[in-house]
Amino acid sequence: MKHRVLAWLLVIAMAVGLLGVPAAAISPDSTEGDWKYELVSGGICLTEYIGSDTMVIVPEELNGQRVVIIGNGCFRGNTDLTEMEIPHGICVIGEEAFRGCSALKKVRISGSVNEIGARAFAGTGLVSAVIPGSVRTIGEEALLGCEKLY
Repeated sequence: MKHRVLAWLLVIAMAVGLLGVPAAAISPDSTEGDWKYELVSGGICLTEYIGSDTMVIVPEELNGQRVVIIGNGCFRGNTDLTEMEIPHGICVIGEEAFRGCSALKKVRISGSVNEIGARAFAGTGLVSAVIPGSVRTIGEEALLGCEKLY
């Protein structure tokens, strides 16, 4: 009987892990400066850039927590953004993070990034991007429509 109960508990734990929800989210969206964010396991996920700078350097920390994820759609549709720097510490660039940022020409991605989500840079004006060897996963159509990128 004990083995059966333990087996079911293991199945439930595995199923919860497959839900795709950040299991360790511990607060709703917060705002600091030009950033909206949420706390997740391991640090901060940036959810929205609300600034208007043309050259943006993603912060390494907010409120004493490391920034580890540029969330899905964080910069989507920002037509002011021309240049982007993603510092060491960021592990994931989410789906459609920069989609439709038509003025975005240059992006510098640090060697800590290991995942670039689907359509992350779709519809941008990228002419220069270096994808480091640390990237293990590039989502579908991540560079869709980036005809000027060589």
